[in-house]
Amino acid sequence: MIQKALESENYDYITALAMADVFFTTGISLLKYKKPSAIFAGATNLGLSIEIYLKSLIVMEGNSKPNNHKLCELYRLLSGDLIKIIEKKYKEFNGADSDNDIFFIRGRKENSDSSENNYSPHNPSANISELLKQHKNMFITFRYMSEKGRSDEWEHFILEYENIKILIDILKNTSYNFLSEEQTEQISKI
Repeated sequence: MIQKALESENYDYITALAMADVFFTTGISLLKYKKPSAIFAGATNLGLSIEIYLKSLIVMEGNSKPNNHKLCELYRLLSGDLIKIIEKKYKEFNGADSDNDIFFIRGRKENSDSSENNYSPHNPSANISELLKQHKNMFITFRYMSEKGRSDEWEHFILEYENIKILIDILKNTSYNFLSEEQTEQISKI
């Protein structure tokens, strides 16, 4: 059983969860376009939602908000009991009939030879730790995409859409399980 959220003077998890919900739904809606720019923007929103859900869970367990953006490191800051709950739910959902969509994007300088570097997509991550390690800087990678200079080298960007979506749903539901009905209602009004 999950405890009720512990109060924090330094972190407003009600507002944070409301924002994470919006980043999540916005990210999902952008990915439907399947254009690189929409995928980059959608992945930015999904990465930010994961980060906020994780930080909120960390605070709701009574810890200080970490000043870190690496998803795999944030995940490891959750209590062992909470990680077990999340991983159990992930295995249940991940075993369901899902398409396991992976967006794999190759970017290159406009005048480079398109036949070079035929890198193939990786296999889907087997568990949450692998998934978060693969996407550890998801927000930063996709948010600052436009601030990278173009080069002659190929760059590869992987987004395990279906697994990320499953994980976010679980993080969201787990976060809400910490809340009272009144707190959940407050989120819907923000």
